[in-house]
Parts: sequence; structure tokens; C-alpha cells
Amino acid sequence: MKNMKYLINGKLVEKENALISLEERGFRFGDGIFETIAIYNRNPYLLNYHFERLQAGLEALRIKYFTQGLEEQIRLIIEENNLENAMIRVYISRGIGSLGYMPTSDQPTLVIESLDLPSPPSQAVDLILSSYEKISLKALPVNCKIAQGLNSTLVKIEAAENNCYDGLQLNPQGEICETSSANIFWVKDDILHTPSLDCGLLAGVTRRRIIELSPYKIMQGSYKIVDLQNADAVFITNSANGVIGVKSINNLGFTWQNENLAKEFRDLRNEDMLKN
Repeated sequence: MKNMKYLINGKLVEKENALISLEERGFRFGDGIFETIAIYNRNPYLLNYHFERLQAGLEALRIKYFTQGLEEQIRLIIEENNLENAMIRVYISRGIGSLGYMPTSDQPTLVIESLDLPSPPSQAVDLILSSYEKISLKALPVNCKIAQGLNSTLVKIEAAENNCYDGLQLNPQGEICETSSANIFWVKDDILHTPSLDCGLLAGVTRRRIIELSPYKIMQGSYKIVDLQNADAVFITNSANGVIGVKSINNLGFTWQNENLAKEFRDLRNEDMLKN
């Protein structure tokens, strides 16, 4: 995107002037929270769901930020940047002020930016079972979109090195969790399965909506990797790409052929976007 405007602490700035301090705790420590919101036909999709997760993240990180007026600022960016179909990233950090890791002030930083809407893969993708575990809920509030993203970054790099789209992570208990940037679902015997939030995965907005829209019975729980082996179909979801079919976990030799089920859920989401 060229000539885009950003909102930084409520002020519109041109891209070349969109600067934050080197002392900002998001830069220093990843001490913040963010949301990535899909914009379709100039409308933020499932905005209330994003706000609920954002508020949960702020509370989990003990960042005192009041979100009143945030929707108006998002819509201002949509208008100023003339966004039709795009992404909005809302980032809130604890702000400036540190004595080592200890915060010394309570003035959060807000940045709102617009991003290009990515083109999802045209075909089902290959995954790898990652060697990196998902960070435990006992370590960090990973149900929310915390700004500390090194775990996901390493998984993405590992997947790319193995010519795969993404890596599937297990939690410390050896249970299926999610990929670096998407929740996972599979259908077996007309039941839609997905790991429960207790397994330490992101409380995905698209995940939540797919569960609400599903024509299949839903089962959420704790699963081992062998539970995927005989699935009828597997797909992954996130706000940026919607629903993506999965055809294999390369390093396990698991393969699936039924892309029609992924398309069924992709169509459900697309129809929902038109209504919302």
C-alpha cells in the first residue's frame, strides 16, 4: 500500500512519519497486544469478536487502556486510506517507561495501520509437524494475540525450510494445538473436531465463527497427533486467509484428499461476510 496513513495515539500521520520511540516497550520487550481485522466491502468483519479478544488480552497483560472510541478510529483509517478489501492491524503496547523489565509508567501506545489483504493459497497446503512446542498457557496468555511472536516466527521459518506452508504445533502435554498462525479443524464421521482453548491455542475469531456456522456436530477437546491420521478432511483458519485446506503433514506421511469439505466451510464464511 502506498501513501497510507497511520493512526498513532489518535493522530493521523503519513507512513514516512509513522514513528515510535526506541524506548517503547513493545519494541524492547514485545510488551503489547494486537488484533488483525479483515475489511470486506469497507466493513470490519466480526469487529465485536475482535474487541472482546482485545479486551481479554489487555486484562491478561494488565495494560490499562480504555477502548472507547477505538471503532471510530478504525473507521477513520478505512475512510482516510479508502480501503475496500484490506486488513487493519490494531496494536496496543504498555508504552514508554522501564526499569529493566519493570514498567515505570502507565501510558499505552496505540497504533492502527492498514495492510494489503493477502491472497490465500489456491490449493490445499502441506504442513510439517513442528519441532517447536506451543508456549504454555501457564507461561503466557497465548489465547490472545500477544506481541511476542518469536515462537510463531521460528515455526514459520522451519516450515519454509521444509517447503511447507506452515508448522503444526503440539502443546507441552503433546496435544494438538495449532499452526504458527492458524487454528486447525478436521472432520471425521460427520463430526467437526478442533482442540479446546484449554490446550493453549489462540482464541481465533475465525475459529469461533466457524464453530457457530458449522452444519456438523462440534467436538472440542484434547487430541493426540494420531487423531488426525484417519480424518476425512483437515483445514486451518485465520482472519487473513479464512479457510485453507490441508493435504498433508509431510514429515508424518499423513495425507488427505477431500478438499470439498474445506470449500464448504470457506463458502460458509464468505456468505457470512456478505451478511456482516
